Amino acid sequence: MVPLLKYSVLRLALFVGVLAVLAVLRAGPVIAIVGAAVISMMLSYIFLRGPRDQAASQLAERVERRAARRGLSARALDEAHEDAAARAHHAAAPEPHATPEPEAASEAQVAREPQVAREPQVAPEPQAVTELAEEGGRSGRPGRP
Repeated sequence: MVPLLKYSVLRLALFVGVLAVLAVLRAGPVIAIVGAAVISMMLSYIFLRGPRDQAASQLAERVERRAARRGLSARALDEAHEDAAARAHHAAAPEPHATPEPEAASEAQVAREPQVAREPQVAPEPQAVTELAEEGGRSGRPGRP
């Protein structure tokens, strides 16, 4: 727990230090807080690599010990997490062939749209299709067979 605590305290100290510098420069409170967060994040990435690596290795060791107590290897634990994430992703993702249902038109939209009478479409009779095929596909257009 000590490396993680050390890293957290160092990050907090960087944040407070940058916030103090921005306050001295008379930055607005929101700008100072957001700026201190961003700047301290960048500085901690550059200057706190050692403590960050120690904290990460300590956390990895704790996860492995906990998994060993449960009888799982670190690899099996990682695969279990990946499988759970994949199941959650597939459950949340919409089916690729599903189409969203159209939204119902409001009464105001229906009242504004002009009503147009549409003629019913009739399928060609099978005899007419056969006659066209027997003609050899002549289109009646110049330059076309």
